[in-house]
Parts: sequence; structure tokens; C-alpha cells
Amino acid sequence: MGSWRQWMPWLPAALLCALEIGVGSASMSAGPAAAAEAQASEELASLGPDQPLAEDAVDDALEIPVFTPRARTNAPKRPDTLFVTGETLAEQIRCLALNIYFEARSETYQGKKAVAAVTINRLRSPRFPKTICEVVRQGGDESLHRCQFSWWCDGRSDRPRDGRSWAAAVALAETVLRHGVKDPTRGALWYHADYVRPVWRQQKTRVAVIGRHIFYVDRRSRGPGVIEARR
Repeated sequence: MGSWRQWMPWLPAALLCALEIGVGSASMSAGPAAAAEAQASEELASLGPDQPLAEDAVDDALEIPVFTPRARTNAPKRPDTLFVTGETLAEQIRCLALNIYFEARSETYQGKKAVAAVTINRLRSPRFPKTICEVVRQGGDESLHRCQFSWWCDGRSDRPRDGRSWAAAVALAETVLRHGVKDPTRGALWYHADYVRPVWRQQKTRVAVIGRHIFYVDRRSRGPGVIEARR
């Protein structure tokens, strides 16, 4: 059909130039879009009835989990216990639970935790043995009533009889050994029941009274004032 200029010779030259620029620009911008649409149509037409459509790479990336099985496998294993003593976790739990049970089974949770804290404080102190079971059994191998914790050398059976109290002691022992707990005794290494008056208490500084137990640190330690706790 001839150029559109032939059909509109009466238009000014400037307007004709502007129309030419606009038409050319529209053709150029439509070119890539039309080509992409045609390519997509060809790809869809070439797919078989059972062939899945290709997924967007961005969607694939978003669906990748942050923690893959490989990452979890290669991650460093958390220690079973916070206190590496050469004992197994089961041995540590049993010894600590026995100490909690026989020393504080009639106490509140705070009182049980205080006995567990003294046991761990002794484990950390250079004055005492370096395993939990040795701390609990210290001094009771040869004679009666000469051990650090009286139940270990009182000549009676060390088998727990109260199932509920034993389960509570085991649960607390595992919590202490796996996760740690706040020490309610402020670092005490010694304690005694409030119905006895041992001579050694005169050489210590009293730092806490929790339930029926009175807790002490060495006089050289600058401990806080006495803490009173409900029974």
C-alpha cells in the first residue's frame, strides 16, 4: 500500500517526523516482547502431555531448607554432660541423684537444687576429688560416719525406696549435668542440718539457709550476707 505519508500530505513536516519516531519506538519495544511470547508458545507446544513445566529457579531457591540433613550431620555434637570427668553421663546422674535423694528428698525443689550445687561446687574445687561419684563417696571407704555426706557411710541400704522422690532426684540431676542451674548457695562447699552443731562450722562463713540446711563458704572467701529461703 505505499507510505502513510502519501495519504496525509497536508500534515506539517514536524508532526510527520514525530509520528515516525513514535511508530518506530513502538515497533522496537514490541519486538522483544513479541519474540519472548512466541518462544514461550513454542516451548509449551513442544511439551508432551506428561512432561512437567520447568519451575522458576527463584522458587526452587526459596524452597531449600535452611538446615539441610547434611548440615545437621556435620554439625559438632553437643557434649552429653557439662562436666567432663571420665565418667559416663549415666554414672554422673546416678551418683548425683543419690546424693540429692538421701540428702534432700524431703526438701523443696530449691533445697534439692542447693545440695546438687554444693556437689558441683566441690567438683570444681581443687580441695575435693575430680569426679562426681568420688565427691559423693569421699571419706566413706574405711569407717562409718567419717564421710562427707552422711548417707554414704551410715551402714544403711543405699537403695532408694520412694519412687516419686527418686524420679524427681534423677530429673534434677540430669538437668544440672546437661544444662546447669543457678546456684542458690552462692558457691557453698559445706552445709549441715539445722538440728546439729558441728565444730567445723566455727571456721566457716555462713552464706545461706535453705530449708533445713545451713550453707557455708571458707572464711577467706568474700561471700554475700546470709540468704534465708523458705522451707
